Amino acid sequence: MKRWFMPLMVVATVLLSSTSGCLGLIQSREFLEEIRGEKDLRTSIAEYDHYHQFDTFTEIEPYSNSTSIKIDESVTMVTIYQKVTFNTFPDNPVFNVTCLEDFTRYVRAELFDADGVSVWSLDECESVAAKTETFLPEPTFAQGSWELVIEARGVGIPGTAAVDRFDIDVTVKRMCVVYPLETDCV
Repeated sequence: MKRWFMPLMVVATVLLSSTSGCLGLIQSREFLEEIRGEKDLRTSIAEYDHYHQFDTFTEIEPYSNSTSIKIDESVTMVTIYQKVTFNTFPDNPVFNVTCLEDFTRYVRAELFDADGVSVWSLDECESVAAKTETFLPEPTFAQGSWELVIEARGVGIPGTAAVDRFDIDVTVKRMCVVYPLETDCV
């Protein structure tokens, strides 16, 4: 009996000493989580603002932009604000021609979801009053990278109010969790 007792005690000692640290960490972590407090559910907002003012009067100035927008399962709402202003130029009636394809001033914008489907579009060659459109998940949004593509042309007199301009803002609203003692929304 004495022959097996000593090796058994060595093995038991090694096992107990190697696992006590892990067990101690688990107890410490549980204690810290208990005193930390409850997590809080909050709303996080990401804004993708596109404002451009044309400032060339001698020729029609082109503008082009493409923006990727990350959409995941936490997104609860997508809102698009749009406003387009085309001014009249009495001294140069060439710029006052409206809506001739690829000749005049225009703003074209389109939002594609992660599957490449057009969710929203704008194609204007005349001023458009400010308006907002809201999109809700039905039951979810297509998850992945959405793409906002903007093509525009316009003119303007620098330093004056006589400029063409547009404002297209995409706002993405998400639900997230904030843990006590932390400021990051997860």
